[in-house]
Amino acid sequence: HGHCRVPETFKDDPSLGLWVKGQRAQCKRQQARTDGPIPICWQKRISQLEEIGFEWQVARGPNKINESDWNERIQQLCQFKKEHGHCRVPETFKDDPSLGLWVKGQRAQCKRQQARTDGPIPICWQKRISQLEEIGFEWQVGKDSQANENNWNERFHQLCQFKMEHGHCRVPERFKDDPSFGMWVISQRAGYKKQQAMPGGPKPFWKKRISQLEEIGFEWQVARGPNKINESDWNERIQQLCQFKKEHGHCQVPFHFKDDPSFGAWVHKTRSEYKKQQKRDGGATPLWKERIRELEEIGFEWELGKESKANKSDWNKRFQQLCRFKEEHGHCRVPKKFKEDPSFGRWVLRQRAESKRLQAIDGGPDPFWKKRITQLEEIGFDWNPRARTTAKNNH
Repeated sequence: HGHCRVPETFKDDPSLGLWVKGQRAQCKRQQARTDGPIPICWQKRISQLEEIGFEWQVARGPNKINESDWNERIQQLCQFKKEHGHCRVPETFKDDPSLGLWVKGQRAQCKRQQARTDGPIPICWQKRISQLEEIGFEWQVGKDSQANENNWNERFHQLCQFKMEHGHCRVPERFKDDPSFGMWVISQRAGYKKQQAMPGGPKPFWKKRISQLEEIGFEWQVARGPNKINESDWNERIQQLCQFKKEHGHCQVPFHFKDDPSFGAWVHKTRSEYKKQQKRDGGATPLWKERIRELEEIGFEWELGKESKANKSDWNKRFQQLCRFKEEHGHCRVPKKFKEDPSFGRWVLRQRAESKRLQAIDGGPDPFWKKRITQLEEIGFDWNPRARTTAKNNH
């Protein structure tokens, strides 16, 4: 059928139609909860349904328009534009008065969708809005021909202000200060996705918008669904991890951590997400690059147990880089904030931290770490450069 709009009285299986109706009703109740967040089980269900294009709002009543009628109107509008050079069909269009009324209705319906406060714009309407915009449909007509562009610029300045206050452009979908602002941000991501898929790439005015958004650090991909974690939750978990390391000397939180099982699960999920990010085309997203940096600075390990081939290869490359550094500078004391390669300075710092941790545990370092320690010591690696500096100053 190409969609998930199962009729309430579905002849082949009436119970399926009733079940679909029940999912919409249950989602509405969950969204309206005031006694706490949506339960995990329902977050998962909502995510599963949305992944297959399930629509939470469907057209009802006299204004309902099905897919075939919609496509016919789109074809009519394309023909009108071909003949007149624009999509501004008069309300009293002599050749077909119903087309003029339909066009007026689309502007009114879009305005209502943008003003929604009970949830995101339904996927079917996001798709229709995108279809209309692709053929050059104007949402604002009349005296102010620049209204649509002006509105976009106002929203863009609002986004710049948001970033100044919050340090990022991840406006919540349900932004309390201005719900329509959150929906506008979602529409930019949806529009970007559509434009990227178009033959020949984005249209000129969209290229300009994309450039403006990227210049202020706008992210086209953001976390969604039950595994989503916002900035405040992330910072709390980082603090929790720092405290764990202070107490235990490492960041290897057990999956079944008795003191807080959800913490162990979070650490496990973070490693899984890291692997996914490394496999992405173009590498990790800017958000995850920052998170990976945060974790590595406190000595977080991405691989546990036996050493992986990838980890071994990366370590060997860094070791060769350290050998070259010594040849050039005569020592292995790479600054923490090494200008030529900041990640190299952090890697050297991690070697000292990991060696210290392993020396303190029963049985000492693992065999592969013993080998690493030996390699580092053979080139004169300094495990405690601060102590050396202090002693030198005393003399």
